[in-house]
Amino acid sequence: MSEAALTAKARMALSMGDGDMAFEIVKQMKDLGITPKLRSYGPALTAFCNSGNVDKAFEVEAHMLKSGITPEEAELEMLLRASIYLVDPFFNVQKWLEKHGPFEAVVDAANVGLFSHKHLSLS
Repeated sequence: MSEAALTAKARMALSMGDGDMAFEIVKQMKDLGITPKLRSYGPALTAFCNSGNVDKAFEVEAHMLKSGITPEEAELEMLLRASIYLVDPFFNVQKWLEKHGPFEAVVDAANVGLFSHKHLSLS
């Protein structure tokens, strides 16, 4: 089987809501001597992020990195969005920022709203 065929199989697993199966298919690629591509990880990452299983989503990301695959904007956005909707959003966003940073600045919506308020005094 080719990478494309196995990725299609992983997409079928995603359509059934089975992130574990999609991830197992990617893991099998290596055993079969097939190099996964960024698109190969999409179904598992999407399934876990959409279901709120952030730990599994970060496990997929770790596997990607170990395989030499760098997540791009869409994958990082999925991980960040999934992290935000957890029970402790601040901690998870902070954890994500520490892992993917450093950043020169981080602006959150609450402070933007406060700063743009007409009656705000910075003194």
